[in-house]
Amino acid sequence: MVVTHSIASLNFSLNRRANWLPVARGIFYFSTSAPVDIFAYESRIGTMPAYSTIYEILRELGEKEGLASCAAGADPKRWGKVVFDNTQRNLRQRDMRAGRENKMSIGIAATFIEYAEGTFPPDVHDIDDRKARMAKNERAAIDVDFFLDLINNEHLETVGAIQWLESLITHVPELTHLKEHVAMLYETRGAIDRLPPEASKLHCLSTVGKNENVTAELYSAILNFFAQVGQSPDSFIPRIWPFGGDGLSYQRLLELKRYLQYNENEFLSLGILEPQLEWWHTMWHNLSRVYETHWGEPLSRDPSTLGHSSRKIGREDPSNLKKIDYYPGAQLAYLVLDARMLDCWRLAFGTTDILQYFRDLNTTNELPAIEVLESMAKNLFRIYSTTQAYYHALHNAGSSKETLWTKSVPVGTPWIGIADDPSMEDLGLSNTKAKQRAATQKAPKSDAKQKKPTRKEKEANEEKEKIRRTGDQVLANSIAFMRDTVLSRECANAVASGDVGRVWEVLKVMLFTFAGSSHSKYVTYLLETITTLELESSQPLRNALLRTMLINLNGKPGGFFPCDLVQEYFNRLLEFIVERKGKEFDHSFIQQIISRNLHRMSQVKVDARTGVGLSRHAGRHSEPHSNPEIRILLNQ
Repeated sequence: MVVTHSIASLNFSLNRRANWLPVARGIFYFSTSAPVDIFAYESRIGTMPAYSTIYEILRELGEKEGLASCAAGADPKRWGKVVFDNTQRNLRQRDMRAGRENKMSIGIAATFIEYAEGTFPPDVHDIDDRKARMAKNERAAIDVDFFLDLINNEHLETVGAIQWLESLITHVPELTHLKEHVAMLYETRGAIDRLPPEASKLHCLSTVGKNENVTAELYSAILNFFAQVGQSPDSFIPRIWPFGGDGLSYQRLLELKRYLQYNENEFLSLGILEPQLEWWHTMWHNLSRVYETHWGEPLSRDPSTLGHSSRKIGREDPSNLKKIDYYPGAQLAYLVLDARMLDCWRLAFGTTDILQYFRDLNTTNELPAIEVLESMAKNLFRIYSTTQAYYHALHNAGSSKETLWTKSVPVGTPWIGIADDPSMEDLGLSNTKAKQRAATQKAPKSDAKQKKPTRKEKEANEEKEKIRRTGDQVLANSIAFMRDTVLSRECANAVASGDVGRVWEVLKVMLFTFAGSSHSKYVTYLLETITTLELESSQPLRNALLRTMLINLNGKPGGFFPCDLVQEYFNRLLEFIVERKGKEFDHSFIQQIISRNLHRMSQVKVDARTGVGLSRHAGRHSEPHSNPEIRILLNQ
């Protein structure tokens, strides 16, 4: 490697045409936002071209990328999808003068995903078939039962049981030899529609300085993106063109199509555009819903709340439960889920320490067979992480009636109220304090008119009293948390493995879970998405549209990402340069030099490391183990 670079530098110094390696080095420096002084110095000593030369090379590469995306979109044998997102950055003026002020630069960035000929069946994007199905207006007759019947409960039980098994095997060292078996179960028994691990072909489009919240500007941006993929009002391919975005972008596209529906030109009316609700933002809002539902009150002593477990292991409370930080939030939720699953395994094996129990079994060579563990995992899924189990905990936990659920779940000790603790008096949580407050309250006047409770209020009070006598609210809440978090992790695992069918099954359930939360807009989004794909799309079209929801950047198994997450990654790179350069999103430097080359510049950093033997370095910190947290949560 040293010899190659030395010869390349010598040739570059003597011959202006021998510049491939120096140019690659210059693009690598440009991609890492190296200071311009480095370019000036390196060009003087003959190791790479000057900054102006690299600038012009990137301009030419950007123009060729634009031609490539236009040719790919105009080819009737190939298909493509556009994913876009709003982007903004605060531009601060360092040298204030009249007419120069700090402002927010707003734009829209997009990426075109190209699918080669043969990726999908021919005529899968037939727009005439879509129109015929929409003309039937079958959505007018659907009801709640229609969406309930779409849920594949058998499949959810299968992948849920595998997840219970995976949790045990992951945290018990004596069972690590079974990890390959669990992976095989996901790929066979739990698989529905897995994408092949092939690198996706991406074309980053030029940004536009528009605001998606302004209808006219969004329309102009959509026409601009269509033009960049070779489509115009006078010359366009009459087929379905998917356009994906987050929840707000999806809503704006639906509104825009509704406003333009009477335009006679099928292109100008956006009749060929297919709005798609992207998955990462949906998963993010679902995880925020889990936090908002199960976090609990501050300083709560309820062990079923997520907040109680978080404080036990020293984690900080989220600043906003309605919009949590996704990756730290997912790590905490799934960690608490694993701890509670392990505790349920402990009860199933009838031991006080699940980790020591398996160490002892391993010593005596009596580890249970995988078939036994699979059967137990399915049973644990049914009794601890389903809606039916939730209602059993509410109504049958303390009743004398024997059911399969009551036989499987140990009965806990009865709640005796808050113990007297002088240190809790300042928080109002002491029994003594509560009794004193009750004694000082004035009794209601006898002549005052007492409002009679309504029939619904009476029924609600009777139900609460019944639950108090026969139910276990803490257990029910913990079951609800495990049920919701199992679905959240199943969706994340399915995305990473590229199984779009598994993700689709979880989204059908999220339609109902969102309905009981503050994220009510996603109920509308999922209603429209599910109705469109299930009633107004042929099966080949539905499968094809689902297969366009994931991207694989490196072509490796387990390396799939939602399209909107990749677009967020490109936006982060773009916004950093915009803020650093102080340019608008519609500036020629951002449009021609940066935005079109974003994907290539992100890849050249990886390729440069690989070329000099640094491919084994991941470029990120390894995830530390969570054994101490698991031990603390198991002992609480």
